[in-house]
Amino acid sequence: MPSRKYFRQVELPSLYMSCRSEVENEVHDVAHFATTTDLWTSRSTQPYMSLTIHFIIRNWTLCSRCLQMLYFLGDHTGDLIAQGLRESLQSWGLQENRQVCVTTDNATNDIRALQLNNWTRLQCFGHRLHLAIEKGMKLPQVDRAVGVCKKVVSAFSNTWKRRRELAVAQGELGLPVHQLITETVNRWGSRQKMIDREDDTQLTKNIKDKILEYLNEKYADPDTEDLLDMASFVDPRFRTKYIKEEKVEYIMSKAAAEIEEMVVNQNAESPVAIQPETEEAVADPAVPAKKHKGLGSYFKKKATQQVPPLSTRDLIDFELKSYLQTMETDSETDPLQWWKRHEMNFPKLSNLVKKYLCIPAISSPSERAFNTSGNIVTCH
Repeated sequence: MPSRKYFRQVELPSLYMSCRSEVENEVHDVAHFATTTDLWTSRSTQPYMSLTIHFIIRNWTLCSRCLQMLYFLGDHTGDLIAQGLRESLQSWGLQENRQVCVTTDNATNDIRALQLNNWTRLQCFGHRLHLAIEKGMKLPQVDRAVGVCKKVVSAFSNTWKRRRELAVAQGELGLPVHQLITETVNRWGSRQKMIDREDDTQLTKNIKDKILEYLNEKYADPDTEDLLDMASFVDPRFRTKYIKEEKVEYIMSKAAAEIEEMVVNQNAESPVAIQPETEEAVADPAVPAKKHKGLGSYFKKKATQQVPPLSTRDLIDFELKSYLQTMETDSETDPLQWWKRHEMNFPKLSNLVKKYLCIPAISSPSERAFNTSGNIVTCH
């Protein structure tokens, strides 16, 4: 049998380099990408920093890759995190100007790091929603109602006889045979699952109002609003539905300007080379080209003045207006599959779509990387 030393020094590094080479090939020519990052301490009290990348490839598949779980020894200051993130992108050959956004939680050192790097940040919606729910639940009536629910769950959870009697009672009353669920503080949605048998009372309406008020306050930042509006605009399910009426024209203008810049950059990166004519391709001017007249030549009219071709900006504006006039899409439609079918109709706009629909709304990819790493970096 191969020894532990062999796997550690030969086999695992070989597997890693093979996997890394595949990922490098995938991300090498990506026009735009988004990332998530977070800090984590293992059970053996070792600090790590995650970095995941998200991008859309040519066949309109959204790809997500974990680039690293970097052993991050040192103070977790914004300056060191900013430097570590920059070095990570450089080690993968990724250009900063192609990074659309970084999704993080609400840690102040992460926020500071992205400010120092001048990178666009999107706050994790999952964390924000969790905090909003906690804030909305801070009402005396809620505490009392949740306390009663917990007592009911506890009463039936501690003995199998009571659970059996509960199932019998549910059957006699014609009720669904539900299992009672208790609340777990760090599991999002567990409280909702515990109480979701209740109707939408005035108390639950008050909670929803508080949640909405908190989210509106936290997402009132102009840069974040613009980012979300652009992502909504290129999503065929939403388009301008959730954009403020007074901002629609601004978002369309912003989209057109970004698309025009993309077209200019593409033309600059891939100029068309003029191939010299070969001897076989040069026509002999002494031999007149033979022309065949068809029936239509007898009805030919004198050519009128040609209409000048549309400018790039006019073509882009035409695409945007045509896109908004297409048939409404069902809310359950996969936006990437929709764009896969309609890319030929909106070739310029589709480039902008790949820029904004690759952004993850939550930082869960980093959290999942921590869960996986926890099975590797154990107490032992």
